[in-house]
Amino acid sequence: LYSDKEQSEIETITPVYINSIEFEDGTVEIVKGSVKNIDVNISPADVNVTDMILEYDDSFISIYEDGRIAAAVTDAVTTETIIKLSSEHNPNVSDTVNVKIVTPITEIKLDIESLELYPGNTKQVNYTTVPAEVTTNKVKWSVSNNEMIKVSDTGFVELVKNADGEYTTGKCKLICTADDGYNAKTEIEVLVAIPVESVEITSKNKAFIDMQSQLAV
Repeated sequence: LYSDKEQSEIETITPVYINSIEFEDGTVEIVKGSVKNIDVNISPADVNVTDMILEYDDSFISIYEDGRIAAAVTDAVTTETIIKLSSEHNPNVSDTVNVKIVTPITEIKLDIESLELYPGNTKQVNYTTVPAEVTTNKVKWSVSNNEMIKVSDTGFVELVKNADGEYTTGKCKLICTADDGYNAKTEIEVLVAIPVESVEITSKNKAFIDMQSQLAV
């Protein structure tokens, strides 16, 4: 079947077995229904016997030949499972990675579409998430101009005075961003205005007002 030379070369090949398996990350997060790569390092570099055993719960994930994993669509908002990879030659050479299947926020809805603020006026802005059941429903509030308004961690909005002790009028943005690492975001316009407190009526503009009233009749 082989020549003497070929047979000699085959016989001199020394098997190099896997002596270390290490996943790059101890925990991998994957969105429900999506696909993600999982990287693993195997040593030594010159290993030539790479037979390995892969163990996982196929009710939650699928694994492709190229190492990608696909998360199943489950009823649970958050699911965790474990992948174990071990050497077939030496089962004690192994490593595991924790796979967390998550449901992120895809959309944020606020209870108002815009906001007008005046001195002495404040507003509590509330939000809901889409989908309603998510792994983490926390959000971060921010503003586009912190010299006009400020917002608390809970969405409470109020005016800010400048260095001169006055309010800065105009428009800015109130921004709400998902704090789950997937950065869904929404924003609304905020109008800051100073209402006219009173108008002094002089004899001149009183005559003009009287004339307008007569014309209206």
